[in-house]
Amino acid sequence: MKRIHAFETRDGKVFTDEQEAAYHEAFLDQNQIIEKCLDEFEYQGPAQRAVARKAIEHWEKWRHRNAVE
Repeated sequence: MKRIHAFETRDGKVFTDEQEAAYHEAFLDQNQIIEKCLDEFEYQGPAQRAVARKAIEHWEKWRHRNAVE
C-alpha cells in the first residue's frame, strides 16, 4: 500500500490532480449562472441538462488550458 496525495473539493469529490480539483471548484462557483443559462435555453430534461453542463465544463477547461480569452 502506498500513500497518495489527493485534493477534496467542497462537494466531496476527490482528485489526484490539483489543477483538476481547481477546475471543479471553479465550475461549482459558476453553477448558479450555468443553471440560469440552461433554463433560458429550455434544457428541461435531466439527461439534456447533464450533457449541456458537461459540455460547458469541458469548454471552460479547454479555454483555460489554451489561454483563449
